[in-house]
Amino acid sequence: MQIENEIWLWGPQFPAHLDSILSELSGPKRAIQHIAVDGGVLIKPRLAKSYQDQLIAIGDGDSGPIELLNHVHPAEKDHSDLALALQYIQLQYPMPVHIRAIGFCGGRLDHHMISQGCFSRFLKAKPQSQIRLDQQWLMLSQGRWMGQISASLVSLLTFSQTNLTLQGDWRWKLDNEEVQALDDRLLSNCVGAQMLELSSSQPLCLYSDATICDWWKHV
Repeated sequence: MQIENEIWLWGPQFPAHLDSILSELSGPKRAIQHIAVDGGVLIKPRLAKSYQDQLIAIGDGDSGPIELLNHVHPAEKDHSDLALALQYIQLQYPMPVHIRAIGFCGGRLDHHMISQGCFSRFLKAKPQSQIRLDQQWLMLSQGRWMGQISASLVSLLTFSQTNLTLQGDWRWKLDNEEVQALDDRLLSNCVGAQMLELSSSQPLCLYSDATICDWWKHV
């Protein structure tokens, strides 16, 4: 799927799946902006020279070399480095944006959970945008979406009261049903390999036990 405004956002936990992630960059050359969040700047020497030259690093230097940061923030602050990086994207890039976020899972559980909240608030302010987080997470802004995932179990995480419709190759479909934040009724839905559709009044997150390897289409 051809897209514009593709941003790769590197977090401190990026080494966990590095080889498979870098293989995504080995295909045809495309326009990608790389942004590192604090310790994520350590990815720089692993990127192609063309990507290194335009990488932007944002943070306070507590998990990576401060001298490599382009935008340095004080350690004593009210927001996380991720929130500040997303604020930068919000101001610098027109919507919609497609963010490939690597390195925000697999560390401290509280950091993972807060990161999900940061991403969700960003998507609420950026309609028609999406975030592929590490290998198995897909976060979508509010609206109607179509896409495919390998046949698998998929849980949907909502972060506030949401009206949700699920159509297409879902085992359990919904028709504009009101669901609550982190509603347990959205746990372990079964999906096939055919087209999936969803409509959501709020941003939400899909977690699959298969790798999510493509963007979805806003319709």
